[in-house]
Amino acid sequence: MKIRVLHIAPGLDYGGIASVILNYATRLDSARYEVDVLGILSKEAPRKAELEQHGGHYYYTGTFSNSHLVRHIWHWTKLMRQGHYDIVHAHCNMVSAWILLAARLAGCPIRIAHSHTTGIMRSNWIQKVYVWLRRVLLRRVATLCCACGQEAGEAMYGQSIPFRVIPNGIDFDSVQSTQEERLQLKQELQIDSQAHVYSLVARICEVKNHPFAVDVFYHIHLADPTAVLVLGGPGSEYDPTEQHSMVPQFVAEKIAQYQLQDSIRMVGAQSDMAAVYGITDCWLFPSLYEGFPTSLIELQAAGTPVLASDTITPSSDMGLGLVRYMSLNQSPQEWAEQAMLMATKTVIPQPLLRKEALVAHHLEIQNNAQEVDQLYCSML
Repeated sequence: MKIRVLHIAPGLDYGGIASVILNYATRLDSARYEVDVLGILSKEAPRKAELEQHGGHYYYTGTFSNSHLVRHIWHWTKLMRQGHYDIVHAHCNMVSAWILLAARLAGCPIRIAHSHTTGIMRSNWIQKVYVWLRRVLLRRVATLCCACGQEAGEAMYGQSIPFRVIPNGIDFDSVQSTQEERLQLKQELQIDSQAHVYSLVARICEVKNHPFAVDVFYHIHLADPTAVLVLGGPGSEYDPTEQHSMVPQFVAEKIAQYQLQDSIRMVGAQSDMAAVYGITDCWLFPSLYEGFPTSLIELQAAGTPVLASDTITPSSDMGLGLVRYMSLNQSPQEWAEQAMLMATKTVIPQPLLRKEALVAHHLEIQNNAQEVDQLYCSML
């Protein structure tokens, strides 16, 4: 019989967690594994076809909210019982405590919690108590705790719960682009071939800090009026006929404030990021926090310079000279000056060196998939 695995994630979109899950699901031996995904935040799953091609299914039992916790646990338990899963692998940070409680109630023998962020909310005493409660529960219901990096593990599990680090590996070839593909994308976005391109394409939410990127680009624009910012990602609901009309208000207001409409190209969710990476002279990465960002590894593998906030774990830098860190307390003008310097002065390592660095840092997806395979087998 096949080993049945259920991954639980926010959804199956173009974000980092979904990419990690699909990287594993599509590389585990389909003759031995059957891998399904349960989304707890999004019914829409634009990458569902990739999962189905490998025999998996996508399920959705309603958008999670703490106010309906008992109902969610009941639905999850029912789904897990019906699926007869051997392994339940939860990628929902502290919500994983409730998910793995359902897995235990359903009789699933292997229950894995997997942290993907350093941003565990505990700014007031109520949140701190809630985090403590779920940590206590995790100790009882999880058979293994994992994290994408050391900092993400410490943020979720604290000092009392041991955890295993499994880095977010990527497929090197999937982030390489041809000159023809890059030229075609520039034509589609109406970007002059000589213009310097800056980008931030990530899920539009507070954590990714798109407004700060617009602040930075405003100062870039003052110094280099021909520069272009490619901005957006899942959540922008991109409409090519009305570029800025469907952008979230907190981003659109910044664009209008600086009158940058003609210098910014809004894009929606991207199924193929390789060409976007390829046309970018410097990627802006001002996240408020991250775990071990898959996109930062992809950018380095693609040979794209990255200016990142110092809240991001330094272990995500592969030592290729492509990443610089700055504090979010520094001014947008200071960020702009550094971004322009990186866009024009960074020496891009050859593809062979980039691939060797990926392998040396154990971030090549095939090796990571083998590690997950061995982990699953050792626990059964």
